[in-house]
Amino acid sequence: MAANTRKLNLNDVDGGSDEVDVFDQPVAFEDIKGDVLVPTGEYALRNVKVDLKMSKSSNKPMFTIKAVIDSGEFEGTTKYFDFSWSEGAQPRSKRAFVGMGMPEDFRGTIRQMAEFLSDLEYFAVIDTEQSDGVNEKTQRPYDPRNKVISTSQSSQTA
Repeated sequence: MAANTRKLNLNDVDGGSDEVDVFDQPVAFEDIKGDVLVPTGEYALRNVKVDLKMSKSSNKPMFTIKAVIDSGEFEGTTKYFDFSWSEGAQPRSKRAFVGMGMPEDFRGTIRQMAEFLSDLEYFAVIDTEQSDGVNEKTQRPYDPRNKVISTSQSSQTA
């Protein structure tokens, strides 16, 4: 350990409020619904956050959408979806964004597009895909993940 550092004792850390100490809050893992794999099907989703970053592979803009399933057995489950804005991926991303509720005739910047996509409600058909890639650190195949097949403002299976 470096000379000017010391181990942090969580018993000495203030949780941030005089009334409730966040470190004393109960935890039940069965109540935590994060990014779990959901079965193939249609889900009602709501975008809660859209982040912009540059793709590692294409060095083009990429949207990472954090969405929450709004109803059904998996209500409250968080899903993350990446949409590239490379030239080859733009038609697929545009179809998905229009299905989410973005106007077909949208004009603006990529940043404005991300702002518009935030907090949209829509239906999405979600499938599961297995990656062919291998994690370089663990030398294990990547876990399967969910992928958006299509989006719409109304149920596509009704």
